[in-house]
Amino acid sequence: MPRGKIFASSTRQSGTVELIILIVLCFLFFRILASQEQSPSTGPTPTDRPIPPAGDASFDCQPEIEVGKIINVVYHAVRVRHSPGYAEKDDAQDTQRHVKTGDQAVVIDGPVIKDGLCWWRVKHDDWQGWSADHSRQGQPLLSGDP
Repeated sequence: MPRGKIFASSTRQSGTVELIILIVLCFLFFRILASQEQSPSTGPTPTDRPIPPAGDASFDCQPEIEVGKIINVVYHAVRVRHSPGYAEKDDAQDTQRHVKTGDQAVVIDGPVIKDGLCWWRVKHDDWQGWSADHSRQGQPLLSGDP
């Protein structure tokens, strides 16, 4: 076979291989993009409460709860924590106790806005700690109404 025909033949095969590689890479690229669009978001869900601006102590806190008042637990199992907030904490380490519906305590400090919730330091006879007045989904946990 003449030398020029061998070169032309190998160039044509090389171009075909490069085209196939390019098509495969494009396919993989678009598959990756499509999978990222379908993956669940790590941001807030529609039921999560937004994180308040820094220093905004009035953000969505229950107005009837204030320092010095008695609060009532209105949810079946409310955590009392060592410190305000729940994010990046070991629940077993940070939870002092669970209080149940009908339990009462006195508010001794707060509110502290942490992790998008209003936290109140509450005290009972033999314990004290921090509880949120509502859940991330907006469920009331504590009430200042008699």
